[in-house]
Amino acid sequence: MNISEVRKLIFRVLKDRNNYVVNKPNQMIHLIKHVTNKAKETGSSISPLIVQDEIWALIIQGILAPGVDLTNPELPFFHPTEYGQKCLENTEIIPHDPEGYLEHLEEQIPDLDNIAKMYIGESLNAFRVGCYIASTVMLGCASEKIFLILIDNFSEALSDPNLKSEFDRKTKTFIAKIKYDQFNETFEEIKHKVPKDLKYNMDVWFDGIFNLIRKVRNESGHPTGTVVTRDEVYSYLQIFVNYAVKMHSLIEYFQENKI
Repeated sequence: MNISEVRKLIFRVLKDRNNYVVNKPNQMIHLIKHVTNKAKETGSSISPLIVQDEIWALIIQGILAPGVDLTNPELPFFHPTEYGQKCLENTEIIPHDPEGYLEHLEEQIPDLDNIAKMYIGESLNAFRVGCYIASTVMLGCASEKIFLILIDNFSEALSDPNLKSEFDRKTKTFIAKIKYDQFNETFEEIKHKVPKDLKYNMDVWFDGIFNLIRKVRNESGHPTGTVVTRDEVYSYLQIFVNYAVKMHSLIEYFQENKI
C-alpha cells in the first residue's frame, strides 16, 4: 500500500469517526489501529509507524490538533480542526495528498501535459508545507500552460485561413491578457459550431482561470507583499481539477474537429 492510499484510509477513518462505538479514533493509538485494520480488510498491510508519521504530518498541516476536550487537552488525544473538518468533507480531491490528487487528475485527463503536471506537483508540495504564495505561483504556471495548449489547438482547428492568420498574429505575444481577449473575441465568432455541452458556462470558466493567472502574475508572482491564505490556495486547488477537465474537453474537440 503506497503512501497516498495510507492517507486516504486515514481520512476515511477520521470522516467516519462518529460511527465507531468502541475505541473512537480520537487517540493516536486507536486511529492507527483502525487504519491498519482497514488495510487488512483490503488484503494489504501497513506499518503502524508509517500511519503515525502521516498523523503527525496532518497535525503539522493544521488538519488535526492535540486534545479532544478540556479534560483531555493534549496528545495522545486529538481532534480535527475547523479547517480539518472542511478537508474531511471532501475526500475525493485532497490537496494535502499530492500523489492522490495527481492520480485523480490523470484519471480524468489521461494525456495531461507533462509540464503542467510538473507545476501542479510543485504547487501541491508547496501547499502541503505551508508555502502558499509559492503554491499559487506554481498553480498559475500550470493553468497558463493548459491555456496555451488550448490556444494552440484552437488555432489549428480554425478552418478560415484569414481568421487563423489574424488570430495567430494577435496572440503572438507574452502578455496573457492580450491572448485571453483575442481568444474570447475569436471564440465568440465560431462558438455556434461548438457543441452546447462544451460551450456551456464557458465564459465563466475562461474568466475564472484568467483571473487566477492574473492574480499570480500581478500579485503572488511579483514582490507586492500580497498575502495568500491557506483557504484561498485550497480553493484554487479544488477548482483547478474542474477547470483542467473542462479545458481538456475543448482541447480534444479542437484536435479532432475543424471549426
